[in-house]
Amino acid sequence: PPRSTLFPYTTLFRSGAEKATPGQGLDMRTLVPWVEANITTLISRKVPTTDGAPKWCPQWWDHAEAIARLEAARQAWITLSSAGGTGMVTYFDYLDRVVLAVLTSETGPFARCGPRYHTVERPLGHEPPPPEVFGEATPPETSPPP
Repeated sequence: PPRSTLFPYTTLFRSGAEKATPGQGLDMRTLVPWVEANITTLISRKVPTTDGAPKWCPQWWDHAEAIARLEAARQAWITLSSAGGTGMVTYFDYLDRVVLAVLTSETGPFARCGPRYHTVERPLGHEPPPPEVFGEATPPETSPPP
């Protein structure tokens, strides 16, 4: 994909030639083909051709929350697909009830996207707390030099 508005976000996780493994961070060269093989071509949902839920955005890679949640799903898949027993049942339950439910909901990151348009969501925002929050003393007031 082209450099999205999230390029700085994705490089915070990781970008390198190494293969991403659980706990090591994100490599979009690993995540994109995994999403294509395990989500977008495997999962079928009745997605409306007009506005309505569930929403899926074909440009999912341009949504910070989608990248984070899909990477978490990929890491869960790595662990649970080799766990045997009910590992894959647990994975699909997590994928359906948590990841896809959040991503495709009316308030999820794809909510403002449609079949013919793409809109990147606005982050919640953050205002840095004052030093006192961290238990740091407020610097003493100093008078300007004479």
